[in-house]
Amino acid sequence: MSHAIPDGAHCLLRVMGQQFWIRVTESGDDAMRVSFPGLDYPLEGMQIELELHEEGGYRVFNTHMIGRGETLEEGIVLAPPQERQQRTHRSAIRVDTQLPVIVKDQVSLKKHEGTLINLSQGGALFTTEAPFDFDSTIEMTLTLPGEPAYTFMGQVRHVDSARGATHRQIGIRFISPESVAMTAVEQYIVTQLRALYPTI
Repeated sequence: MSHAIPDGAHCLLRVMGQQFWIRVTESGDDAMRVSFPGLDYPLEGMQIELELHEEGGYRVFNTHMIGRGETLEEGIVLAPPQERQQRTHRSAIRVDTQLPVIVKDQVSLKKHEGTLINLSQGGALFTTEAPFDFDSTIEMTLTLPGEPAYTFMGQVRHVDSARGATHRQIGIRFISPESVAMTAVEQYIVTQLRALYPTI
């Protein structure tokens, strides 16, 4: 097998509509062993998708389960993964959250409340009643647990408005964020991932 996913790499593993944050513990020509937070799932033969995040983007691989260890520490064994696609539009892992945010148009004084849906070092997705347009520049103020409030400038890259709904989903890409704010975001993401997947 070509060692496209190196030992020690962390990936998102998707199986049967669920996703898990895992680590590659051993790779070889015929198989790859990864950590997994369970002993009775997935089952042999189940199709699996791996998402490897790298600087500048991420790669998606197809594989399937071929075995498992006898203990939780031994993880599961996958067939050699085959690369399916490479994407560069998102370079950071996003974590789900329900934190409150305050948002406003860059040129307006009116502020709107919102709820953060997910967060990454590259951007955020939130719901709000604010009438933001695609490509507009906005300010989002967010208070992470144990941190002061940070204000992020972002460009709207996604607008989803369901018919009849009062709130819309707004996705933004951060524009030149301050390093101290990014450090806080990174630490929050790591903390959330460790809470979800304590075995990594």
